[in-house]
Amino acid sequence: MTKYLWSIVNRQGCFLLFSLIFLGILGASLIFPQESSPEEEKKFDLQVYLTKKEALEIAFPGADTIDKERKWLTDEQKTAIAKISLLEIREIRFTFYVGKKNGKPTGYMLIDHIIGKSFPITFMTVLNVDGTVRDVEILVYREPRGWEVRFPSFMSQFFGMNAQSDFRDINSITGATLSVRAITKGVKKAVFSSNREEILTISDTLLYLWSKTGKEIRRFIGHNKGVWDCKFSPDESKVYSCAWDKTAIIWNINGGSNIKLIGHEGLVTTIFSLVSTKHYITSSKDATVKIWDE
Repeated sequence: MTKYLWSIVNRQGCFLLFSLIFLGILGASLIFPQESSPEEEKKFDLQVYLTKKEALEIAFPGADTIDKERKWLTDEQKTAIAKISLLEIREIRFTFYVGKKNGKPTGYMLIDHIIGKSFPITFMTVLNVDGTVRDVEILVYREPRGWEVRFPSFMSQFFGMNAQSDFRDINSITGATLSVRAITKGVKKAVFSSNREEILTISDTLLYLWSKTGKEIRRFIGHNKGVWDCKFSPDESKVYSCAWDKTAIIWNINGGSNIKLIGHEGLVTTIFSLVSTKHYITSSKDATVKIWDE
């Protein structure tokens, strides 16, 4: 029987969590005071922060090989992704870079160009094999203002996000609202258009597994209060979920027994695994972090 090995009291009441604040007017802003005239805003101001080679080295440290994979989307897939992500998908092709070590993928990276205020921002989104965001970096910025989006204080908000995350939680930056919206849209698009052929969504107490054509594959029933978060395991054979019912569940996608983690006294906000030690970690609003054996 699975049981937690030990607990860590977390005085902040959270562990690896993002602040839940809506984007724009409803959200708090990261303030970087600056002023510029309308004429200055129209100027083309090229700022190169990373070359493609440097970006690949950051995305896949220690990789043996880096492959390029092109994904062509059918009209049916574009419609399904747009429906789930609430984004307009105009592209029919995405080019992903795949880092591999010992023949196994270590992550995926998409380089994209998206309009900020007047000019395109070139940036990369790096995804873990489970579809969560590992890193976001700007390669080239082309406008005189709004470049503060490259700071870790903004970019780190995306780390750990996936297709189930609420991207309205991203805090804005005073004076860089359009750049914030552009980067947020770009990261969201990368997450939903990644190498995964399946997508997880949450509806109250239920989890749904969908194909990228919009077909329901499986429905997960087990929580008796609203699900807070869910994600794929690193090897993609399981789904992790945590909920308001003070539990977390490890689901076997292809059937078999599931594992329910019971022991917290409040909302469980995070669950992830330590692959090397076969342990799971959960955190809760009860101000504890628990480590569980398999």
